[in-house]
Amino acid sequence: MGTLFVTMVASAQGAWVPEYQKGFMKLDQRVIIANQLYNPDGDIIPITTAGFFASGFFGEIGLGKKSSISINLPFLVISTLNEREFLMSGRQEPG
Repeated sequence: MGTLFVTMVASAQGAWVPEYQKGFMKLDQRVIIANQLYNPDGDIIPITTAGFFASGFFGEIGLGKKSSISINLPFLVISTLNEREFLMSGRQEPG
């Protein structure tokens, strides 16, 4: 089952707006993996190792002197959650 998200963002972008009908396309890959986090007191808390992996295409094309349109087309998105083991009971939950 697939999901399509369409977002429209109007904002004052900086640096570079492509010329009219010019632009670029790139392969975009993101990876986020964590096995600990910080609580509000700054202490490190171990967590279940979680991961997020995404691949897709990103492109931008100029519509005029001060405007452009960008598109993000993910084609592979994977979330992972590894096994959890409870300290007190020793019970395990597969990831």
